[in-house]
Amino acid sequence: MYGSDKSLLTYQKNVLLNGYQATYQKGQAIFGNNNFDKEINQVLSNQYYGTDIAVDQKIQITVQKEMIESYQAQIQSSLENKEGLAIDKNYTPVTIEDYDRSMRASVNAFYEHAMNDPSMSREEVIAETGQMAENYLNVMSGLQEAHENGEIMSENDIAIGTEEGTVDEVTASVDDSVGADGGVEDDGGVE
Repeated sequence: MYGSDKSLLTYQKNVLLNGYQATYQKGQAIFGNNNFDKEINQVLSNQYYGTDIAVDQKIQITVQKEMIESYQAQIQSSLENKEGLAIDKNYTPVTIEDYDRSMRASVNAFYEHAMNDPSMSREEVIAETGQMAENYLNVMSGLQEAHENGEIMSENDIAIGTEEGTVDEVTASVDDSVGADGGVEDDGGVE
């Protein structure tokens, strides 16, 4: 008989106790903030995108505590299940150019998402996107510096490796051509 099923009654009771409205009312009571859901989303956005938009401190502390507990539980679970995991040794390294494209796409996707978010003003969108773009530029500047110091490789380095031999041979030839002053010797290379 429809509507008298035990599972349906259990579901209805669960919705009353734990449904969106009940959870929302509990959140309002706990935080004393009618916009606590927006504040929680902003805390998560700040964490994910590296922004620093002001939020209710009580909510921020609670969300960050929950994130830490979640992370620690995930690590613990991962360590307990590590025996059954097989690590893929055939990984594909990410080049600076790939990472740059991915980071730029993230900034652009965030901007598109924010522009369509009715809870954000145009000024907030511009401020958050600007802060995210600045973080992106700082990361890319650090990567470029690491590349110039020979700590990481780019697509161009890999392309050279495929023409002249393996990547290890290219790295070795670069290491051999570095002069005592740290620059490249005058053999037609860039100084």
